[in-house]
Amino acid sequence: MLKVVSIDHIEPFEITCSLNNGSKRKIAVKPLIQNQLHLSGITLLLEVRNFMDAEIGELGEIRWRNIILSSSGELWDYDISPEFIFHQGIQVQQ
Repeated sequence: MLKVVSIDHIEPFEITCSLNNGSKRKIAVKPLIQNQLHLSGITLLLEVRNFMDAEIGELGEIRWRNIILSSSGELWDYDISPEFIFHQGIQVQQ
């Protein structure tokens, strides 16, 4: 099972991270945000101060806490799975 083990570098809308399989990937997050504008609250991640709050979740995903507002009024985390990062991210030299 793939997991993000460290966030090595974070800059506005791009994250470089290391996975437990030894690979290092860089993922552009802005296109993901733009493709999910139907999610209430997702635009908060377009604010640099919120974007920089990325962390590693319990399942090895990259997540932002309490960003998405559900239709019932609950706040949900937004996350990017390590599998997506591995397959869609750009390989970075170690």
